[in-house]
Amino acid sequence: MVTFDKKKSLIYNGGKLNSFIRFRNKELGKIQNKMSKCKKYSNRWKKLNCGKKKLLLKSRNKIMDVLQKYISYLISYCVKNKVFLIVIVDINGIRENISSVGIKVDYQEETYTSQTCLECGKRYKPTNRNYKCQYGFEYHRDSVGAINILKKYTIGTLKDKSDWLEGVLTSPYGVRYDSNSTSCQTDWNSRPFSQVVSV
Repeated sequence: MVTFDKKKSLIYNGGKLNSFIRFRNKELGKIQNKMSKCKKYSNRWKKLNCGKKKLLLKSRNKIMDVLQKYISYLISYCVKNKVFLIVIVDINGIRENISSVGIKVDYQEETYTSQTCLECGKRYKPTNRNYKCQYGFEYHRDSVGAINILKKYTIGTLKDKSDWLEGVLTSPYGVRYDSNSTSCQTDWNSRPFSQVVSV
């Protein structure tokens, strides 16, 4: 997940989430392989099935913990920086959590947002995490996408350059998952909001 609020881009590191998913899939494959060699509903099969359910529940809880902490961080950031609107593409669960604290959530279609250069407006398909156009513009690919989503939402097109894109973009900031952190960074009280952020 990457956000941009007209000032800076935040990259929510997905490494821990991906490692949980990879571990779950690996262990699930082992259990299912063993279950396929057992007679269905035998004692061994039932024991393996019980282990499978425990694995899925534990994995789901870990994955939800990562997502909830990132969403909580995002909400806290919005409250602290008086962001009144979040523009998202398609992230399940965010709309309900954010709407509950009085921040409006809107949808924006994301076609070509991570391929369109912020400087020249031409399309280039990045081959890795870094976006680099032939005229020399370089930035993080997902941050380019987040900026273009906000641009598409505010001015309706990726071709024109926005006034707030003038000057040099600062390097994106990283947000890393910490299993020991509390899920809420600031008080979620109602305050006057004045900014827009894209996700």
